[in-house]
Amino acid sequence: MVTSLDNGRKCSCKASGDITSSSSITLHVIKAPIVETVDNVFCNNTASVILSCRISGEMSKFGFSQWEHRFHDTYIRSVTGNISGNVSFLAIDSCNYEDNGEYICEAWNQDSKQLFRRKSSISVIVTGSENFNKGLLGWISLTTFLFLVSIILSTLLVYRQRKSMFKAIKQEELLLLYFAAPCETGNANVYNVTASHYEEIDDGYIVPDSTSPSVVPNLTSPSDMNDTEDYQEYQEGQYNLPTIEELWDNTPSKFSWKHTVRFAISEFWNDTFRTEIAQKSTLNRLDTNSIKIDETHPVWNSALNIPGETKRAIVKARILTGTYMLQSYKAKFGIVNVDATCPICFTEDENLIHFITKVHLCVA
Repeated sequence: MVTSLDNGRKCSCKASGDITSSSSITLHVIKAPIVETVDNVFCNNTASVILSCRISGEMSKFGFSQWEHRFHDTYIRSVTGNISGNVSFLAIDSCNYEDNGEYICEAWNQDSKQLFRRKSSISVIVTGSENFNKGLLGWISLTTFLFLVSIILSTLLVYRQRKSMFKAIKQEELLLLYFAAPCETGNANVYNVTASHYEEIDDGYIVPDSTSPSVVPNLTSPSDMNDTEDYQEYQEGQYNLPTIEELWDNTPSKFSWKHTVRFAISEFWNDTFRTEIAQKSTLNRLDTNSIKIDETHPVWNSALNIPGETKRAIVKARILTGTYMLQSYKAKFGIVNVDATCPICFTEDENLIHFITKVHLCVA
């Protein structure tokens, strides 16, 4: 057996006969590892198998690389084996058809400054019904798909039923808002709006016939109602929008109409808020000019796309709304081991006035 001791030995071969001839070679021995594996490993479906890779030889420093899994020369994955001495083990739990392929074990040995590598492969063949696994997977996928479809259809059916029910209720409510009665000409005249959906107006008379006089108390003809300010306000709504006749004569575009409606609603509620705020003594210091519908508060406009600005805006909003927890608030609500004294200057209680007007002086 050739060893590293034979490195550099000169071996001669001499043949003699009528003519004598000789030749010699010099041995150059390297300390490459010898890798030992089996060629094929069979694994029953759902069973377990352990692959082993052993190295031998004159090795001063050696080791193993990760096992490499390939299938028809296509890379699948790399797996770290369990190393015990000069053997690397790879355990495959519950074999399936995805574990088929070639598992390559690579070992290395370092001799002085030279690094030698050797590879050996093991073919893993999984026996059992691969089609069964595929069929089971397909059946599970189909069942899941049908279950999701049934849920979606049920949701749509319930949504349509509720939508139809709400629509019917809404139509019924609209019909209950007004009541009509025949007059001399047989036309329906509109009563005033009832306070309740089920409240009927007591007209106090019997439907007139040809012999009785036509007396209709509290009943106004549509022509008279169109001329009054009350009916005009009811017709145009509380947002001062154009009448139907004006829209008929001068029909706006879809975009223009949306802009008009949005602007009218914003103006109405802005005026409503300002009127109600003026009547509240606790809101006398509120800046009503900064309150606008569809616009954020100025404190949020200060939150620019700069790191930290959003956190500053949150602190400002909490101070404005009185929800920023100062030391005096914590002590007031009885939080355990909390002192009301300012933790920065330690001179007085940390209340809102101290926090806004004096803390920066303490820091300076």
